[in-house]
Amino acid sequence: MSGTVAGVEPRYFSEFRCIGAECENTCCGGWGIVLDQATFGRLRGSPDPTIAATAGHYLVPLPGGTPKRFGVIGLDQTLTCPFLAADRLCRIQRRLGETALPAVCDNFPRNCKVVDGVARRSLSLSCPEAARRILLDPSAMMFSERLYPEDGLRVDEELSGSGLPEHHLPMQQLAFEIALTQERPLEERLLLLGRLAELSQGCVDRGEAVGPMLDAFRQAMDDGRLGIREPAPAEVARQQAGLLQLLVHGELLEQATPDASIEALNPYFAAYHHELRDELESAGADLAGRLQDGYRRYFLPYLEENAQVGVNLVLHWIYHEQFPHQRDGNLFEACARFLFRYFYLRAYLSLLARRRGGIDDALVIGVAHSLSRFLEHNEQLFPQAAAVLEGHGFSSRRQYAELPMALA
Repeated sequence: MSGTVAGVEPRYFSEFRCIGAECENTCCGGWGIVLDQATFGRLRGSPDPTIAATAGHYLVPLPGGTPKRFGVIGLDQTLTCPFLAADRLCRIQRRLGETALPAVCDNFPRNCKVVDGVARRSLSLSCPEAARRILLDPSAMMFSERLYPEDGLRVDEELSGSGLPEHHLPMQQLAFEIALTQERPLEERLLLLGRLAELSQGCVDRGEAVGPMLDAFRQAMDDGRLGIREPAPAEVARQQAGLLQLLVHGELLEQATPDASIEALNPYFAAYHHELRDELESAGADLAGRLQDGYRRYFLPYLEENAQVGVNLVLHWIYHEQFPHQRDGNLFEACARFLFRYFYLRAYLSLLARRRGGIDDALVIGVAHSLSRFLEHNEQLFPQAAAVLEGHGFSSRRQYAELPMALA
């Protein structure tokens, strides 16, 4: 008889339902689905002739594959899953039932990490319906305790023992406290998180305990003694306009997808990306002014009116990624990747809102989910961007920690 696993899940997870063919940006394209050996064999040997023929043509064994990562579903000429029907529904599910779906398809955008024996279930921001649930609902980050059947829980990562440093939970708790500090503007909270990660990584590098630093940080934060640098907003806008030129106008995103175009892999994001590139080309030397204007007139008022969007974005990152956990052990990089994503998101929304004359939930969800999907499917983008920036004198931890400085 199967046992149970204690767990928690936020409200956005409990209320999520896939909207199938009604989804504006299908998850059945732009990336190859990895299959375990059992699923690979089951689809190849399916009694359904359509499924078997498609599987025989498109299922490819992975070199050196393992039972869990045995093969992949190749994409068709439109870079879409060959099992996706014209009505945007899955042929496998329709013909063989939901239980026949590959684990990735059945589970996406759901995620589960087990931390010290407690299952923490979440959703990826790269699904548009999940993004709506995560960002727009003021109560999305309310948590409920659950008991899950052990044999029915799909675990993506397990963190415990030597894989989880002593400072993990205390630092995560402090990060949550910072994100929920309502009297501070959102971007001041992000600056505090960046500084926290910078100081914590310094302790790790020196072989010092992180715990005493966390206590000192909390006290200094309460006393206002952290000394966060606050340059003039115009100076910040000029610096970030320069970074944007390097990262967007410099075709870095195109170089991150050498096997196919952004349009083919992620057409939803490509539309925003090319609109932004047009804005950069027309702005010329006035890019900093346009960035600051879009931020002041549209981005900032939207976040002030919809405070849950920014707060939920940060809370979701802490919880979903289990910050300060990072697979390679570099907790500052874990934070830097999020601040880098926020920099991109803010720039896209500020400039697109200015170009369009407004910002609404649809634009925020569209950019947030498609940018997230692009970054998740192109993990090499961050190190490539870091290399480009380093070549232009942008490389220190402090510079990354200060990416979310206010533009107005």
